[in-house]
Amino acid sequence: GTAEGALIGMPLYLAACVATGMVVASGGTVLSAIIAATAAGTGGATLGAILAKFLAKHHADYIPKQIDRGGLLLWVHIRSPDIAKKAEDILKRNTAHNVHIHKIPFDKG
Repeated sequence: GTAEGALIGMPLYLAACVATGMVVASGGTVLSAIIAATAAGTGGATLGAILAKFLAKHHADYIPKQIDRGGLLLWVHIRSPDIAKKAEDILKRNTAHNVHIHKIPFDKG
């Protein structure tokens, strides 16, 4: 989600800034700068949305490939030893295989 947001936001921001800078540098009016920023920002956001769609598709295709190769690694961070057994049971009920609990000292703070 963060990467997709960045792919949309960065082209929008850069296009709007460049367009505004060009209008201001050429002596254009504030209204012209606003219109240019809006138009360029819309174009940049559209380009970013297309890139974000490709990224989302790549990730959607990646997960089944990993499962075909043997699965996905999933780490579950728990806050207390009492929850460890509950997390293990939930994973096993939902077809997780090779579920292990690693004994790592819990932070009490």
